[in-house]
Amino acid sequence: MDGAAFWMFASNWASVSRQLHMKVSEDELRLPFPPAFGALRAEHLHSPAQTFEHAEYMLVDTAGVAREFQAGTDAIVEVVLTVSAAQQGEIRQQARREGVSFTEMLAAILWKGASEARLQARPELAAEKTLFTCATNPRAALGVPATQCASPVVNMVASRPISEIAQLDVRDVAHLVRQTIGQCTGPYVASSYAFMRAQHRQELADEQAGRLGKQLMLAYVHPAPAKFMVSSSRTFPIYQTDFGFGPPALVRPPFLPFDGCVRIWPTPHYSPAPDAPGAPLEVYLSLPDYVDPLATPLLRQFVPPPAANQAAAGEPLRA
Repeated sequence: MDGAAFWMFASNWASVSRQLHMKVSEDELRLPFPPAFGALRAEHLHSPAQTFEHAEYMLVDTAGVAREFQAGTDAIVEVVLTVSAAQQGEIRQQARREGVSFTEMLAAILWKGASEARLQARPELAAEKTLFTCATNPRAALGVPATQCASPVVNMVASRPISEIAQLDVRDVAHLVRQTIGQCTGPYVASSYAFMRAQHRQELADEQAGRLGKQLMLAYVHPAPAKFMVSSSRTFPIYQTDFGFGPPALVRPPFLPFDGCVRIWPTPHYSPAPDAPGAPLEVYLSLPDYVDPLATPLLRQFVPPPAANQAAAGEPLRA
């Protein structure tokens, strides 16, 4: 299941536990997110006449394929950035002016900022590509109910020279992010699934015939000079998961020691509702230890003051 389905399952589980503790009869049990079940279908949206370049996959030689992330040579440090309620308001205004979403504008700010900081540390990387990926959930495009237990996520991909992203205006980076994510339509997802199934059939035929052919690899797993992999959990009911002891005081995602891993995460009182009282968002950003997030104003604005003072004293920003 994807992140949305996981947190709905956790919230349902917590609700049932809480109601049973309160001696609610089984006939009266209620779920906050009644689940839907069924196979994920997209074939009806696939048209062989409509072709796409599926950059979310890479075909590599069987001998060099890696199914999981491969550790690089740089030490990875996780920085926890804080986006205040006031900063969120400013980002929303920027997003509305440019016709993009809040998440797309925030991702653009972070991607450009990380690229600037990376180049300031190592100018020789200017011509190298930065691989942007965003975990995109096409449930609406596929007609999949929000509560269906499924995992339709596609990691949409864009690749540009690091220097290009560093030099572009934030608005232009935001439009690139939107263009990348916007490709995730129903026909695109159906074509992506068909491409994946066809390649897996070819891999099986190659294996049965004793041939060394090509194997499918997710692009974000493949080694790259620089990566920026965005996922957002800010709308998930993380802090509504109450097993009867009250909502959790603090939930943090696990540290992922991979270059460019970005998790946008809610704080305990955060709500994505437009009329909700303001509360901070957190961004968990993993970067090589040679990259200083204070080197660029785009990232420095989100570094909490104690951490900024710590870095100014020469101490590393570590979670």
